[in-house]
Amino acid sequence: MSLAAPPSAAIEGTVFTSTGSQPMSKRRWEDRSTVTVADRPRAFEFVTEGTLGERNPMTGRYQHRFEIAPEAAGSRITYTVSQLAVANPTLRYSLPVLRQLVWRIVFPKLSERGLRNLFAYIDEHATRNDSIRPSAGVGDARLPAPEA
Repeated sequence: MSLAAPPSAAIEGTVFTSTGSQPMSKRRWEDRSTVTVADRPRAFEFVTEGTLGERNPMTGRYQHRFEIAPEAAGSRITYTVSQLAVANPTLRYSLPVLRQLVWRIVFPKLSERGLRNLFAYIDEHATRNDSIRPSAGVGDARLPAPEA
């Protein structure tokens, strides 16, 4: 797995790339993401265009959105993902029953793992001056409450 991004804070138009693998498969996933909303501290959104496999690859376009709402002890982050387009889907994405299984059970589990990895990365790379700190909850990060 890899992630390549500029060292500065993401703003609208920032591009980053990543690679990974599909669970229970030897296929590799490669993607390019563009930040579409960077409204700190309220929302962060990016659109990902990715390719899975080499021969007759599956391609997809997905929108990822993080909405941040103030709470007494900090903020709650809500993550949503939407599939905008897909071409040459693999079997698990092309059959209606399997597609439903993937989107209702498998994808949320993978997203949970991805969020845990993101929070671990933040924890590892955060400095004392950084404003983001992950909480123990998956899918939930705590940001200091905005000053009045």
